[in-house]
Amino acid sequence: MTITKNTAGKAAFRNEDLSEKEYRTKLQAEAHIDELAKISVALKDNEGKKKIVPDYDNKHGKRNLAKDGWNYRTAYFKDFDGQMYKMTLSVAIDGTVESVYNVGRMKKHLPMANLALGLKGQQMFLLLLYVKIRKSQQKMQKKLKNLQENLWTWIRQRQGMWDVRRK
Repeated sequence: MTITKNTAGKAAFRNEDLSEKEYRTKLQAEAHIDELAKISVALKDNEGKKKIVPDYDNKHGKRNLAKDGWNYRTAYFKDFDGQMYKMTLSVAIDGTVESVYNVGRMKKHLPMANLALGLKGQQMFLLLLYVKIRKSQQKMQKKLKNLQENLWTWIRQRQGMWDVRRK
């Protein structure tokens, strides 16, 4: 991925309603756009391939940008006050050239992400996947324990019936 004059020009652009603090955070993130680009993870389609979104109405193509569409990438940024943000990077696709355009969407991230400071995009994904799997395992263990208790209850009831018949 490359960083161009378009990247620098878009840094100050407010494409959403942002508070002053959010705007300041966006500018701080833009100052680290090269690092965010390195750790970001590309949005994928259903087949696991990089998802390419067409440039609506050739809006940017008229300026020789995103002729082949866009890819959006997710990255995490820790602000100076310790708050984590999930950010979407817009990446213009022109043949084999991919140019980072700007930080688009930005929102505060879950507090759990604070446990994973310093993790790169794919590492963060694996951590979140691990947590999800562990939660699923815990739910399954609870279901198995309930099933086991029900089975023992059923067996004890049947044993009681057999004991009554023997008497």
